[in-house]
Amino acid sequence: MLLPSGSRVYVDSNVWAYYFVGSDHRHVPACKRFLREVAEGRFKAVASTFVLQELLAIAVRARSQTHGAALTPEETELLAEELIEKVRKFGTEIHDSDLLASSGGLPVTAFARSHMVVKGSDAVYDSSSTGKVRWKSPGAADGLHCAFAERIEDVDAIATCDFGMSQMHGSVDVLYLPGEYK
Repeated sequence: MLLPSGSRVYVDSNVWAYYFVGSDHRHVPACKRFLREVAEGRFKAVASTFVLQELLAIAVRARSQTHGAALTPEETELLAEELIEKVRKFGTEIHDSDLLASSGGLPVTAFARSHMVVKGSDAVYDSSSTGKVRWKSPGAADGLHCAFAERIEDVDAIATCDFGMSQMHGSVDVLYLPGEYK
């Protein structure tokens, strides 16, 4: 799927994680090419605080693994601030997930929408997977990302490296980066 220049793209947490943390993962080159286009102004990056929380969890695990010890609360807070700053350097609009979930004061429907997206999406066989799990489908977090992206004004697509998420049936298109940025 080729997106027109100027498209607003909700960037999934795995894209940021591969870019900032996953130096030797096979999806890193696709993420770098995509985020270079964001930095050059071809696309406008959009994210939610839910994306930042997932990114922080991944970065905490990676850093703890590297140092062989759990991070202190102070180190985790500094890491969170560092990641937010890095994401914002791409000009990323960050939206509050709590506000997106509550839909302007109405009863919380993001979780119901997530359920509908996941339930209505197909499982697909990933022949390129090197792991034991080759059948992929969107999970609950993927459904929430879709619900949040749908609630942010004028989002054209969700950028992801999650093959299962590429099969999601929401009202926002999915840009599967490893397929588009080979």
